[in-house]
Amino acid sequence: MADVMNCTTLHRQVLHGGGDMKTFGEPDSPLLEAGRTAFDSRTALRCMLLSISLALAACTDEDESTRTDSGQSEPQTVQSRWYTADNVSRGAPVYEQYCAACHGKKGQGSFTWRQVGADGKYPPPPLNGTGHAWHHPIRALGSQIKFGAPGGGGKMPGFAQTLSDQDVIDVIAWFQDKWSDEIYAAWFARELQSRSTTQ
Repeated sequence: MADVMNCTTLHRQVLHGGGDMKTFGEPDSPLLEAGRTAFDSRTALRCMLLSISLALAACTDEDESTRTDSGQSEPQTVQSRWYTADNVSRGAPVYEQYCAACHGKKGQGSFTWRQVGADGKYPPPPLNGTGHAWHHPIRALGSQIKFGAPGGGGKMPGFAQTLSDQDVIDVIAWFQDKWSDEIYAAWFARELQSRSTTQ
């Protein structure tokens, strides 16, 4: 594979704007569609195994790839993840202020999140890895936070006028930090797949 992405590369793209990650796109944009793209189980398995090995190998120690052009070290990612501890720390108060009332203090979501409510909409799902958030690439997650539930199927409002792109990145880091390594690896495989279909 010629263009293998690892956690350090994803970290740079998300936090430093490479790969157009600082723009989450418009509602119903190709970025959201990438989050909805399905792929076959063999591809998913290959990506998951590759991502697990990359995540374990690429993100544990600082190497030359974590140096900036000025020779300074970039903030280290949380082990086997794309984000830093600073992202998680900054994301905690953002999550508490804007997300916890609906998604729960620990990201547990509504108990009935899979059932359509009386208003015809789905209640807030868990974000802690027990729901479906891990099925969506980071661009789709960011777009949903910025612009709300796609197609009006959920109650999620958009926060484009309230949260900066950095706030969105940090809140995603906060809830992804709640995910088990297994769930994160499955998400990372889907993230890789979404990038290969959108490039």
